[in-house]
Amino acid sequence: MRAALRRAVAASMGAPVTLLTALPELFAGVQDLGAERAAAVRMLVRAGAAPDWRFLDLGCGKGGVAVAVARRIIAARHGKGSVRGVDAFRPFIDAARRLAAGNGVEGACVFEIDDVGSFERGPLTRRYDAAVMLNLYGCERASRVLRRWVRPGGVYLVDDAVWIGQGAGGAPTREDCRGLIERKEDRIEQEWMPSPAHLARSAKARIGAVERAGATLCKAQPRLKRTVDAYVRTLERSAEALSTGLRPCLWLVRRGRA
Repeated sequence: MRAALRRAVAASMGAPVTLLTALPELFAGVQDLGAERAAAVRMLVRAGAAPDWRFLDLGCGKGGVAVAVARRIIAARHGKGSVRGVDAFRPFIDAARRLAAGNGVEGACVFEIDDVGSFERGPLTRRYDAAVMLNLYGCERASRVLRRWVRPGGVYLVDDAVWIGQGAGGAPTREDCRGLIERKEDRIEQEWMPSPAHLARSAKARIGAVERAGATLCKAQPRLKRTVDAYVRTLERSAEALSTGLRPCLWLVRRGRA
């Protein structure tokens, strides 16, 4: 993996590059990596996602959303659809393949190691019925990438952290994001924002799992203790920000004809 991509992968996890090789162990007990799997699948179902649809998940991480789509939308209804998951980090793709096999949907899932940025710049090879990008790019950039890969009339899912506190918080508001997404005839059909209680439970479970894995890792590699401890504090600060003025928001968008 080239240096720039290594930095991008680490940044997507909020981690320093020096912890990149340790991330698979640190997140061994965390499946969704910040993506809201249940909400994403629920929104796709409500949008009419069919069992013969072709789905694209860019920045799929360990495959939590992709496998849930394969189970709930394709396999549960005996469909012929497929899910293509793409991520640049080989250990996460390996984990996604294991998850698909463990859930009996490996035949409906294809997981590939690739730079998600190539889908922004590279040639358009096919169109999908639905596409997902969660917890990676901001809503404007994510919607711009996904809409080129979705057929007219198809749907895509994007998310972002929006400012709901008092005053100017330095982040886009929900209305700002809606304005950035709804262009070229694209229209937001669904919006979901988790409650503070939901966020607190999720953060506690995720950070707790990373902290426990970090303690085990540092016993074997004591030189990493300072870096791991600093990373856990970074995760805690991010969770705290999402309990005050910031809140994650997820949108399902219907692609226009233009």
